[in-house]
Amino acid sequence: MEIYSKNHKIRIFAITILTAAIFLLTGCGQSEETVYQIPEDKKLIVYTAHKEEVYEPIIKEFEERTGIFVELKAGDTLALFDELQQDAPGTFDVMFGGGIENFEECRDYLEPYKVSEIDQIAEQYRTEGDAYTPFSVLPTVFIYNNKLVYPVAAPRTWEELQTDRWKGKIAFADPHEIRQ
Repeated sequence: MEIYSKNHKIRIFAITILTAAIFLLTGCGQSEETVYQIPEDKKLIVYTAHKEEVYEPIIKEFEERTGIFVELKAGDTLALFDELQQDAPGTFDVMFGGGIENFEECRDYLEPYKVSEIDQIAEQYRTEGDAYTPFSVLPTVFIYNNKLVYPVAAPRTWEELQTDRWKGKIAFADPHEIRQ
């Protein structure tokens, strides 16, 4: 004599299979989220004052060639150099961008490094003690009002600008005033 009908057995079998599947699926899950930690020797922290269109292709190529992940902090030159002076040594690895005047001011905070391509950098652009390596040469231009100064009388060198003729007549943006 059969106690359970065929339909009832099928239902019990289906419930048993579903229950087992639920236990199996939930038992395989991890209770904690796995976080991938990048090894320190495969990570480079770069501070940059350059615009994204300048640094992005360079960093992308660097990561592809070396397999080293770049953690980037982009910002205003003066703010980044202020951070450099306030942070503990080793907070970042590379400062990419900024003017020579900033690097000279922060020379004591920089670790000298001599690049392997130093011979390809013209002597006039190298720094004493390899405190920093120039990336590009940015021009500084003299602009004058041609209604007030004739072209033949316009200064052409820094030395000419320092003569008494131009004393008190030169306007130069103060980067500290631009800061916000």
